[in-house]
Amino acid sequence: QLAFRNNPQVKAAQFDLEASQSARKQLLGGYHPRVDLALGATRNDDMDGSPGANDDETAVIKMSYNLYRGGADRAKMKEAIARINGAEQALIALRRSITQDVSILWNDLEDLSIRIEYLQLHVTSTEEVL
Repeated sequence: QLAFRNNPQVKAAQFDLEASQSARKQLLGGYHPRVDLALGATRNDDMDGSPGANDDETAVIKMSYNLYRGGADRAKMKEAIARINGAEQALIALRRSITQDVSILWNDLEDLSIRIEYLQLHVTSTEEVL
């Protein structure tokens, strides 16, 4: 666990996965309707040759919904899902590699500790002979 938490490659792979997931969420917004509100007002006096106030107020609500865009949204969604899958696989492969490296290093450490004990016994026996 410590090797995963402190490894900058794992952190980068996790951020890449999170970015891919966020991009997919952003693409999901394209499937929802968009609502725009525009408000406006003008205040004029003695305009167009007519005396007095000439005031206008406008309020516009516009809703747009993408019914079909030639499959572009679906293609982008497939691409985003492929990026997520790629990022997940990269993270899994990286974790597997780290686990293997730690296992090899741990076995080497155990092997070296056994060798050190043997060498210490050899030094002791050599000192006794001399």
